[in-house]
Amino acid sequence: MGKASSSKAPKKGKAEGKRKAVVETPPSLPESNNSNSNSDTETQTLAQKHSIPFPVFSQDEVHSYKRLMKMKCRIPRTLDWEKYLKALNLDKYEAMDNVACTELAVEFFTKFVPQDNGKFFTCWMKGNEYKVDNKVMHEVFGFCTTGSRKVPGDFEVDKPWAALSLCDKFKVNGPSNGLIKDVAIAVVHKFLCYNVFGKKDSNKVSEQEVYLLWAICAKKPICMTAFVIETLWGTKVFATRPPRLVNIITGLAKHFNVQIDEVPLQQKKIVLWDLVKSYLVKDSTTIIDFKHRECYEAYLSELKKSSGEGGSWQPHPHSEDEAEDEGAHTNPADYFLPPAVDTGVADARSQQAPAWFDTFIEHNDRRWEEHNKRLDTFIEHNDRRWEEHNKRLDERWTQWKSRQFDQWIQWGDQLPYPPPPPPPPASDAHDEP
Repeated sequence: MGKASSSKAPKKGKAEGKRKAVVETPPSLPESNNSNSNSDTETQTLAQKHSIPFPVFSQDEVHSYKRLMKMKCRIPRTLDWEKYLKALNLDKYEAMDNVACTELAVEFFTKFVPQDNGKFFTCWMKGNEYKVDNKVMHEVFGFCTTGSRKVPGDFEVDKPWAALSLCDKFKVNGPSNGLIKDVAIAVVHKFLCYNVFGKKDSNKVSEQEVYLLWAICAKKPICMTAFVIETLWGTKVFATRPPRLVNIITGLAKHFNVQIDEVPLQQKKIVLWDLVKSYLVKDSTTIIDFKHRECYEAYLSELKKSSGEGGSWQPHPHSEDEAEDEGAHTNPADYFLPPAVDTGVADARSQQAPAWFDTFIEHNDRRWEEHNKRLDTFIEHNDRRWEEHNKRLDERWTQWKSRQFDQWIQWGDQLPYPPPPPPPPASDAHDEP
């Protein structure tokens, strides 16, 4: 056998065998120092030419700068109302975001009893009795434990109100909240109305509120617990709206580790619309000066009119403020839970249901009886309607079936389809094969 032949590549020449690496030289770039200096010079030239205090890089930026300089930019202003809340030790209470619980509030107000002239009170939550005093209110809400607990008897409301609003006298039926000069104090007044006195509206100022606002400016300590207890004692549970100061009830429930197993409701908060409606601000950036508010202009016109008649200015007996007061009163028939009555006996709570609960049960039973009657009437009417509907369907089906059978009898063998086969003969189970 011969040897296996192997093919070899032909030998290359020296030029082909030795290959050289090709190195491409990048194009020459301008020196970086010269480029930066040119751009900086152009930027400085644009800024100096148009008197712009910062670097600009194009004509579009120059046009934007000139357009913005022609606009009237409003200087932002902040309302420093937090310092007024700190003066009353209400900053912690304001920062709390407690919700409202209806069932918990009903039980709380039903068995709420102040003790020792309002120094503390007892309440019931989820079947347990709790005692709340100044120490507990301070731990939960940060209220001051010392200071004035009520409006002094010798308090002259005209002078503090004149300092707050530049009005000579304090109206007996309550002046408007828009007469307060400082918008921050007006916001604090709204907070006091909603979260201390539990009012539905905050468009008027009472003597108690003037005293608290004056105490803020005079830096006088106030025991807010006494004012809150007074509000809780005078609270009625209405069927049309949640009770007042229910956020305090939720805060106490969290403090005593009371389990809350109901859907909560959000409390009312002060928003921009409240300030716009009170003519304190125009929008989110514009504060209305008190001299340009409608309530102050109305006050000056009434004052001028009364001085022209030669008598001292008195509110009109049928003024708009009194009309709002009459509209603010709620019909006693709207609520079904009156406030708890202090009988003077420590163990006055008995196992027998109170009179208001029996009335409520009777009212609820009548309401459910009427509902059941309406439901039974609807069910009977609906049954009759469906019976008539089914009867009509049966009649139509019977007519269609008889008509089809008559056609089959009439046409006979002319039908495009054969007649149905006859039924099979009945087989005898005892026949043998």
